[in-house]
Amino acid sequence: MKNLSFKFGFTLCLLCLFGILNAAVAEYSFSSSLASFSEITDGTVLGSNLNDNECFLSLPLGFTFAYNGNSYTTISVATNGFLAMGDDVITSNIALSSETATNNVVAAMNRDIKSRDNGSLMTKTIGTAPNRIFIVQWLHYRRSPTATANDDFSFQIQLLESSNQVIFVYGPCTAVTAATAQSIQVGLRGNSNADFCNRTTTTDWSATTAGTANNSYCILSETVYPANGLTFTWNPPSLIELPLPAVNPTPVNLAENVEINSLLSWNNGGGVVNGYKLSLGTDYPPTNIVHNEELSLPQYNPGTLYYSTTYYWQVIPFNNIGDALNCPIWQFTTKQAPPTLSGTVTWAYNNLPQMNVPVKLYNDNGNTELQTCLTNELGEYFFEVSYQTYHLKVLEQDIPVNDTNVRINAIDNVISVTENTIVDLSLEVYIPFLNTSDCTFVGIYNGHEYWRSNWSDYWIYIHNDFNNRGGHHICISSEGESEFINQYIRQVTGQFHLGYVYNNDNGTWSWVDGSPVGYTNWAPGEPNGNSEVSRIYYESNSGNVYWDDTYYWDWSLFGIMESNYIMRPYMPLPVSSFTVQQLRDFSLSLSWVNPTQVLCGLDIADFSIIITRDGEIVQTFNNCLGGQTMNWVDNLLTGQHTYGIYTLNEYGQSEIIIRRVQFGNQVQGIARLNNTSDHSGIKVKFIADPTTPAAVTDSTYTNANGFYSINLVIGCYNVIYSKTGYLDASYYNYLHNQPTTLPEQTLEYVGQIMYLSGSLSGTITTEYTYIINEQISVDSGNSLTLQPGVKFYFKNGIGFDVYGSLTALGTVQNPIVFSSVGSEVRGDMWLRNANIQMEHCEFAKGNNGILIDAPVHISYSIFHHNKTAIYFAYNSGSNCLIEYCEVYNQTENCFLSYSDEPVRIEHCEIHSNQLTGYILYIYYSSAALNNNYVHHNSCYRAFYKYYDSGILSLTQNIIEYNTASDMLIYLRYGWYLTNISDNIIRYNTGSELIYIRYSSGEFKNNQIYANSGSVVFWTDDYYYNNYGYIAIENNTIVGNSGTGLNITYKYTIKNNIVAFNGGSELVYNSNHPGLQFNLFYDTNGTIGENPGGLLFLLDLQAQNANGTPCDPYSNISLDPQFFDAANNNYNLMPTSPCINAGDPNSPLDPDGTIADLGALYYDLIASSHSQIAIPMSMYNFQATSVGDTLIWNCPVRNTGTEDLIISSIELGNPVFFLSAPAKSTTPFSLTVAPNATGYIPIGFTPLAVTDYADTLRINSNALMNPQVSIRIFGSGALASSVVLALPQNNTVNVLSNFQLPLSISDTTPYNIISYNMSVTYDPALLEFVDISTEGTLCADWYVAVNPQGNGVLYIGSSGVDPLTGSGVLFKLNFHTLSGIPDNTETYINIPQIIFNEGGLTVQGCFAPIVIRNIIYGDVDDNNLIQAYDAALTLQYSVMMDPLPEIDPRPWVEWRKLRADVSGDGNIYAYDASLILQRVVGLISSFPVEDQTRVTPEANVNVAYYNGELVLSSPDFKDLFSLNLSFELPQNAETGQPIFSEPFSSALWNQFTDNNIWNFALACLNPSEGYGNICSIPVSFANSTTLELNLVINETPNTITLECQPTAVQDLVAGINFLAQNRPNPFNPSTTLNFGLKENAQVELSIYNLKGQKVITLVNKELNAGNHSVVWDGRDALGNYVSSGIYFSRLKIGNSWSKTQKMMLMK
Repeated sequence: MKNLSFKFGFTLCLLCLFGILNAAVAEYSFSSSLASFSEITDGTVLGSNLNDNECFLSLPLGFTFAYNGNSYTTISVATNGFLAMGDDVITSNIALSSETATNNVVAAMNRDIKSRDNGSLMTKTIGTAPNRIFIVQWLHYRRSPTATANDDFSFQIQLLESSNQVIFVYGPCTAVTAATAQSIQVGLRGNSNADFCNRTTTTDWSATTAGTANNSYCILSETVYPANGLTFTWNPPSLIELPLPAVNPTPVNLAENVEINSLLSWNNGGGVVNGYKLSLGTDYPPTNIVHNEELSLPQYNPGTLYYSTTYYWQVIPFNNIGDALNCPIWQFTTKQAPPTLSGTVTWAYNNLPQMNVPVKLYNDNGNTELQTCLTNELGEYFFEVSYQTYHLKVLEQDIPVNDTNVRINAIDNVISVTENTIVDLSLEVYIPFLNTSDCTFVGIYNGHEYWRSNWSDYWIYIHNDFNNRGGHHICISSEGESEFINQYIRQVTGQFHLGYVYNNDNGTWSWVDGSPVGYTNWAPGEPNGNSEVSRIYYESNSGNVYWDDTYYWDWSLFGIMESNYIMRPYMPLPVSSFTVQQLRDFSLSLSWVNPTQVLCGLDIADFSIIITRDGEIVQTFNNCLGGQTMNWVDNLLTGQHTYGIYTLNEYGQSEIIIRRVQFGNQVQGIARLNNTSDHSGIKVKFIADPTTPAAVTDSTYTNANGFYSINLVIGCYNVIYSKTGYLDASYYNYLHNQPTTLPEQTLEYVGQIMYLSGSLSGTITTEYTYIINEQISVDSGNSLTLQPGVKFYFKNGIGFDVYGSLTALGTVQNPIVFSSVGSEVRGDMWLRNANIQMEHCEFAKGNNGILIDAPVHISYSIFHHNKTAIYFAYNSGSNCLIEYCEVYNQTENCFLSYSDEPVRIEHCEIHSNQLTGYILYIYYSSAALNNNYVHHNSCYRAFYKYYDSGILSLTQNIIEYNTASDMLIYLRYGWYLTNISDNIIRYNTGSELIYIRYSSGEFKNNQIYANSGSVVFWTDDYYYNNYGYIAIENNTIVGNSGTGLNITYKYTIKNNIVAFNGGSELVYNSNHPGLQFNLFYDTNGTIGENPGGLLFLLDLQAQNANGTPCDPYSNISLDPQFFDAANNNYNLMPTSPCINAGDPNSPLDPDGTIADLGALYYDLIASSHSQIAIPMSMYNFQATSVGDTLIWNCPVRNTGTEDLIISSIELGNPVFFLSAPAKSTTPFSLTVAPNATGYIPIGFTPLAVTDYADTLRINSNALMNPQVSIRIFGSGALASSVVLALPQNNTVNVLSNFQLPLSISDTTPYNIISYNMSVTYDPALLEFVDISTEGTLCADWYVAVNPQGNGVLYIGSSGVDPLTGSGVLFKLNFHTLSGIPDNTETYINIPQIIFNEGGLTVQGCFAPIVIRNIIYGDVDDNNLIQAYDAALTLQYSVMMDPLPEIDPRPWVEWRKLRADVSGDGNIYAYDASLILQRVVGLISSFPVEDQTRVTPEANVNVAYYNGELVLSSPDFKDLFSLNLSFELPQNAETGQPIFSEPFSSALWNQFTDNNIWNFALACLNPSEGYGNICSIPVSFANSTTLELNLVINETPNTITLECQPTAVQDLVAGINFLAQNRPNPFNPSTTLNFGLKENAQVELSIYNLKGQKVITLVNKELNAGNHSVVWDGRDALGNYVSSGIYFSRLKIGNSWSKTQKMMLMK
């Protein structure tokens, strides 16, 4: 962006005899000739023969020489072959082209040249006036390099007195043979290097051509040089005079009371004029309306001006020579604004405003109409009037209301206007009379009445009669109105005249009431030209009603009269949102919304809904409610039908809304293949559903684009998409009843397919993909082995029975798959033999994932997209083990158990299931879930045990973020023991968390916190048949939304902590003293209720062994004193009252002391302890290139109260080892602070293409689990040259979003069509937001992301077209969490990426992240972003420290970092503008936070004019801020800035430091427009050159200004003016400057926003000249006024006034 500075003022030039020369050397003409070189010998010698890079200044010419529009008497000479006009010159080797060289230069041989030993440089003036010649001669010069020492050149520059020609004459020239050719600049330069007239040649100096650039040159070499006597002549252009200033302005200068629509005009003052530059404004000099707009005619139309405003304007004529000089600035003042007469027109009966009412203004006699105004949408009218009397009238007339007419009454108000006047009008609506004698009532439709004549007659006679009655022949404008009339005509089977007439002049039909022609219902073949009128009649043969043209004189026809006006304002409006939708059984569902208002805004009356089908009423709804949504279902239909619906009440009928239903028969769609761009040959088969017998099975095929189309019989179909080598796709239950486009389908390539059925045995390899189209089995006595990678795809409902032996041992990279074809559902897979081994299998899309009826062992497998994952039958048994499996995306249940002994589910992750049933359901059976991670599931109930027999065991599980619509855990009917112990149950939602009914069980050592539900523990009734018992012991139940315990009957409840829950901590409905040694506490005092009446419960009159107040049963009520409850660390503090407060008869704690309360005991021996938590039970490195290394940062969390010290790790397989990014860390130790997470870097380097597995054992000082283990896997793959990369320099702020693009090298050779990977991160620091592919290589691919909730993401993607080239694969978006210490380091790691399902494996990468805890914009460190922060930032931008009495802290680095909200590394006023925008909500984040820093560009010009620095811009739109600074010369003074209107409320500051003046301006929101920004008074004692540093938004510029000392009074001499107050805004006082052109009576007053006068500052006669007044912010009574906007108004005499706005800020 380029910013220009301009020098204002005029350069006085000496004029030649005939005027001013054209100021452009480019217009000089050139000629070349051959003459003789005449050496001068007696001239003035300059310097010596040692001249080199020397300049000789101010050499007198002896006459006046005109050059480039200016006159000169001196020149300056440079030894390098050129001279400059005037008194200065700078030596240069490229004087014609250099930006920094002297202007107005003449160069004959410009190069680095120097004098030879015999050389000289001299000048001489020869001849007599007026034909003198000034000569500069270079004699015996050479080029500067040593290699050219033998060069010898001589030449002259001659300046001719009268002709002002410039002549170069070249003498004898020789060049050394060995010298390199060099470029020489030859020609003229004007006022800049952009104005030039030069020559160029590379072969012959006598044949030069005009240069096209300022650096064009002539070659000088051994063969190319000027000939002796070669002469170049430059002739100046013709002589033209400048135009004279314009004269005779209209309006005349100082005119008053000028009309606001005046045309500005003037006359030419003399001379040749090409055009005029006009400036107009309310500022002086004028710029803020029009500035230097070029016009061709001497007039200008400024449009409508403001009343009571002074305008300044200037006209500058111009021609080819330049602008006219000394053009005056004229002024005029517009007339005072006339008074206004305005108001609002409303209905009298409901006060609602009415639009389009004609309001008329008449003269004082009321007989001459002056103006008419139609009211707007708010019912408003407006007139500009004079101070006199008027009649304000509304005539009796018809007014359109909701497409209908009503009649309004007449109004005539006499108004005397003495000021701006408001008159509101209230109109009565009335109904005109309709004579209905001898007529029969037909009905009311859409607000119009219809009456049938009881006589027949000619069309014209009935027409005239109806007009006399206030009506007309029926005019049917819509299908709804037609249906209303047709119903009547069908009833009477008659024929009637119609108000549709033919015009012979223009050959068109029209309605007699003038309504638009749209709907018609002509009979076939009509109109046939029989007549000019029409009729409507009933045709008995068809039962239809038609129109035709008939005769005027047909007296047999009756008439139907339609009223001209709306008859009553209570008609119901039509219904809205009327839709007709076809259902699967081909019935039709009609739905609509009843109207809520009628015409004129009145509430709706009681009404009915009428539905018609094909013109017949089929349904009526009475007593309907306004605004109600209603529906109705019609019976089975086919073909085409027309439905109508209208509202009806006692006053009439609304418009009929019509809908048509058309059954179609075409269906189309697109089906694609996932591995090719040729999608042809896919068979699309439509299989008829038996529920629609009319349907017929049919099929078609796709073309190369995958498109297909087919015509089908109406019915229900199942659609199958198939092609050899691909899995089928399907679309079931497609209801075809109209033209349809089906959803797009994609078929997955599987290669060679083999179909299997019947009994299987032996070994099945991966040579084929297997389609199971009939039931398969492994019979008893047979054995079947499935190799890794085998895939079974089952057709719909087909299953697999295993009675024999089955070995299905897959691998991490090659699992064994049991799934279905397309969207079909796989049948049941029964496992009925104990000799079954299954590992690394995938069970998908089944009715059940598997059904188990034997003690089988399944590990490291995945269950997804089944209805139920595993069904345990009766014979499953206690040896049935499911471990290290993942269960997600089931739809009904995860586990159903009917086993007689507990089946075991261990170390599994169960997540992201959307269930209509249960996570685990036990019926007459048993199950044990141990060490599982159960999270982010939704279900009816999570864990449900039902009926007597069976055992449920839930131990050491993490159960979190689950949602149950009923209870989370429900135990119902059972005397066998249920064991729920050592679990963490948190962040779950259920109606009740744990509900125990008629059951026995132990609930011990559980942490239950932050759950939502009415009750945590709810025990109901008695335990079943007096068997067993309920024991609730050593649980921590904290911070849940509902009641802690709701207890009934006899239970053992002891050693628990129940605190800080949302309801009561305890509701005890038993009188049995089984409740003892517990802590119940609530800060709200709601400890519990005791409906059961147990004596003394929670009556704290005793003391326990610790001396703590307790009830008779040793229950206490004190703050439990947790270690860090805010972060869910419920370990006990050393001072906790829970320590040793448990039942002395309970087992002792591990430290040998009496039991503590709660799930986490306090170790009195160790004083405190650490606790280790691992969020996963297995980790998969996946495929890695042989020899490459992947790194996994294993997260370890300390949930204890003391440092967790990991002393060692154990690994057995050498391919897995301890590592870290870029370095080894052996031996290993790690310390993790309480409630923090550490990381153990584990590396994996495969040695061969095979699968690997190992167990990582972590040894620590954890009290409860000193050794934990994680199963890890990996596989080796062939190496590739593909390289992945994440950004390595990533610094982000807390609570901010950031993006990481994953880059990939060239993918073209690998035919990549899919990828899979995992991403790991620390969930305690980062939150995954989403993944973006816009603008990446995978922009058209489908991407699936499966967040695991533990800092692990699984990402998979595939596309039709292979990747090509390099670029970004995708972009990861994360959010940083709160409460993170500053400069926290973490990693985002991608261990590896697998392309094409294992066909290519690429080593991953990681991104280091540094998290800063910075609140950008909070400059004063009060945790808030406020306007004060913007003020501090602005202060710093002008190098001003904060005010010490407000904020004494210096600008340290943290403060500067917070102030730089744009992120560009600097602190400018633009940063203050951004902070202001954030405070008021214009932006929600700073550019530095969301990494979207795009600084808007703007232009600002700076000029010095009459004692002020004037800052202006051609466009304010993107100007948010600016900074300006410069060094103040001695004796310079500055004043307060004066801002123009768009910037009067901007934030600004100025400060002088070490003689450097700094100014800053920041806007909240830029304005539209252009012109002056502000003016800053700056005075200088002497002429001064200013170097200004200007920063516009964030773009720096340097500007040089020439400033002349100027008296301020010169600016305003001879005119009336009122300047902007200084300072503005102000507090408490401000100065107002004004001037008078002559002696006059003056009044200067202050007004507030209401127009009320606050105080008069001056009211007397003053002398001509400048005056100054100070207002101290007080009113006329001496009271200080409040902050706000005020106006200063200066009135001079009776004809001149001006008003300025100002702001008082306190």
